[in-house]
Amino acid sequence: MYGIKIETTDNPGWSIEIDLRDTNLEDLDIPWKLIEYSDANWYGIMVKDKMFIAAGDLKKLTFLLEKFKEIVESQDDVKAS
Repeated sequence: MYGIKIETTDNPGWSIEIDLRDTNLEDLDIPWKLIEYSDANWYGIMVKDKMFIAAGDLKKLTFLLEKFKEIVESQDDVKAS
């Protein structure tokens, strides 16, 4: 029911889904933002419907997980203020 899903995609690249239900991020809404430098250098991130969703090229798995960490830490900073 809850969890993290990391998959490879056929374009090629990575897809990540992280369920945010019952966390302090569940009401967060970040529209899809796609950054494309080239066909082999791109990523996209959004938070919608209590899900963190990200995708990127083959070299972006760690980068995408770091982006998720940044979102979590930025929300922790807001809650602490």
